[in-house]
Amino acid sequence: MMLSRLFFLPRRHTTEAPLPAGGPGGKPEAAVLLRHLADVQQRCSDLAQAQARRIQHLEGLARHLQQELLQRDAELRALRERHATGDEQRAADEVICRTGCVSHNYYWRSDGHCQRKDDSCHHAVADAAVEEDVR
Repeated sequence: MMLSRLFFLPRRHTTEAPLPAGGPGGKPEAAVLLRHLADVQQRCSDLAQAQARRIQHLEGLARHLQQELLQRDAELRALRERHATGDEQRAADEVICRTGCVSHNYYWRSDGHCQRKDDSCHHAVADAAVEEDVR
C-alpha cells in the first residue's frame, strides 16, 4: 500500500489498520520505523504530485510566452517590411523626380513648388542654397 502512494496509484482503502503494539517480530522499534516510513512515503508522494502540478503550470506558461513572442515577432517583421517599403517608395520617388523634373528642365516645378506631389520642391531649396554659395 505504501508503494501505491509513491507511484500515484489509487488507494484500495482509506483507513489503515494499526500496527500491532510489538510490531512484526514483537519489536516496538519496528512499528515506529514503519510508521515513520509511511509518513516519509506520503510526504514524497505529496511532493511529487506538487512538483508535477508545478511543471504542468510552468509548461503552460512557457507555451503562452512562446505564443506571445511569435506574435510580437510577426508584428515586428510586418513593421520592418512596411518601413522598407516606405524607403523603396521614397527612393523611387526620388528617381522619378530626378529624371522627370531635374533632367527635363524642371517639368513639374513651378516657383519652387512641385506640381506632381503638391509640395515644395526640395531640389529648388537645394538649388537656392548652391546659388547663394556661388555669390
